[in-house]
Amino acid sequence: MIFPFAFSVDYLYLCTVIIKQDTRTDNNINNYFMKALRYIAVTLTALTAQTSMAQGWQIEGGLGNRENKQETYSDYYEPETQEYGDEDNFESPISIVFGYVNKTWNTDMDGTIVKENFWGDRNKRLHGFQIGFLYQPAVDLGGFKFGLSTGLSLECYISTCQRVRDTGYDRFSEFGTYIPLHGQFTIPLTPKASISFYGGLGMNLAIVGTFEEDETYYDHYYHERYTETYYDYEDYGNGQNPRHLNFQTEYGASLKIHNWGINFTYSQGLTDHKLYQQEGYKTYQNKINIGLSYTF
Repeated sequence: MIFPFAFSVDYLYLCTVIIKQDTRTDNNINNYFMKALRYIAVTLTALTAQTSMAQGWQIEGGLGNRENKQETYSDYYEPETQEYGDEDNFESPISIVFGYVNKTWNTDMDGTIVKENFWGDRNKRLHGFQIGFLYQPAVDLGGFKFGLSTGLSLECYISTCQRVRDTGYDRFSEFGTYIPLHGQFTIPLTPKASISFYGGLGMNLAIVGTFEEDETYYDHYYHERYTETYYDYEDYGNGQNPRHLNFQTEYGASLKIHNWGINFTYSQGLTDHKLYQQEGYKTYQNKINIGLSYTF
């Protein structure tokens, strides 16, 4: 602070001159009293002037100068409020699904499509059920929605056949997973109802397939019959049995009312299950799914 310091030196010099001048001209008490008053007046005036000048120096050339001050984001930023609608144009609902499934193995034998279930019964299906969830993110395009449909489900098939007792198998069960990957287009019908069409790929993975065989024995000591069940986990996926992994193309439609929906999906197999490989034929697994869903 160079300027205030220089002003303080000038002030001290002024006070010294006034006191000396008063001392040379007056020697009585009244003159000394008047000198004291003048000294106080000069002191107050000097302090007021010094304070004002110091503040002016800070404002014009010090930290108060806006040109020398580091500007911050808050100097120019003014908070803005942005209101959004009740609904965004992007949705990602999750649904729980439960449904009925059935599948057949279809073989093209010289132009004739032979459909059979696991046991080889013609024109019959293997029945089961499915439970899981769906994840369906979508973009709202003015009421119409386009998005993706995927998820994970568990499938279970249980079947009994009396006709094949002589082959050693009495029952068959299969537990596996199902993963869809579909593109989906939704058309609104009413504010609370819509219909969707979808299509894409699907994958089934049979985790375990079990063959069961019942053997009946006669106990001559107790004179009674008893039955034991034998389980075979190794034959599934080998020989003339279906393969564990199956890929398929899929398409279908669903109707949704409020949070509830019903869907129908048809799957056409892409994987050869080689049930008639020795004869030179290819066998594909087709599936039908009818499900009920609830969306959160």
